[in-house]
Amino acid sequence: MKIKPRPSLFLWTFICVFLVFWLGLDLWSGIYKGEIQDLRTGNQLLLENRPVWFYIVFILKLLAMMACFYFLVWRSTNSQCDIQKSKKEKAKII
Repeated sequence: MKIKPRPSLFLWTFICVFLVFWLGLDLWSGIYKGEIQDLRTGNQLLLENRPVWFYIVFILKLLAMMACFYFLVWRSTNSQCDIQKSKKEKAKII
C-alpha cells in the first residue's frame, strides 16, 4: 500500500514554515527594539506609544507562532510514523 501525500498538508507545512520565520523576526523586533508590526494598519507599533495594544498584538502573534510550531511537530511525527509503517509493509511484501 502506497502512502499518498495530501497536497493540502504540504501547503500548510510551507505556510507554517514561512509564518514561523516571519513571526519570529517580528517578535524578535518586538523584544529587541520595542516595535512590532500592527495587525490593523501594518504600521510599526511602538511600545512607548501604546503599550496595551502592543502586548495584545505580541501575545496574538506568539500564540500563532506556537500553533505553527505545534503543527510542524505533529506533521513531522506523523510522517515518521507513516514512513515506518510503509517500511514494515514493504518488508511483509518481500
